[in-house]
Amino acid sequence: MRRRIAVALLIPVLPVLQVTLVNRLPFPAPDLALVLAIGAALALGTGWGAATGFAAGLLTDLVPPSDGTIGRTAFVLCVVGLFCGWAAADRPLPWKAAAAVVGVLCALGLETGLGMLLGDPRMTWPAIEPLLPLSLLGGAVAVPLVLGLAYLLGARAAGPGERETAR
Repeated sequence: MRRRIAVALLIPVLPVLQVTLVNRLPFPAPDLALVLAIGAALALGTGWGAATGFAAGLLTDLVPPSDGTIGRTAFVLCVVGLFCGWAAADRPLPWKAAAAVVGVLCALGLETGLGMLLGDPRMTWPAIEPLLPLSLLGGAVAVPLVLGLAYLLGARAAGPGERETAR
């Protein structure tokens, strides 16, 4: 119960921290809403991962200076939370780490693909190509944060009998 309350309290806080602190850092930094969505999925399951991803993504889309299509980040984080919760369900820690890595990469691909599909002028291959290494580096930084968050939220690396189900 406390884990769910902690996730619910972090949802409105992290998008604001992203805009006010993290985006101003001089080096690539992870997307905190993505970290929360994947961490919730690993710790609490698919339902919480998808719901957390949707809520945190929607708030990320609404927090100024948002300049993209409202709902795009919400959709991406919802899908990533759903996937990560499904891929890591009742599996040991290496599977959870792999799910987190694939989730970060899927978020990058989905965000870029949806931007191109919806006609975002900033989402063209020549504009994105030089940013890919930095985005992947930020994703590599995000994975330990995700696993740490999942650990703090109580995800267990053991078998099926020890994982709390999302009710």
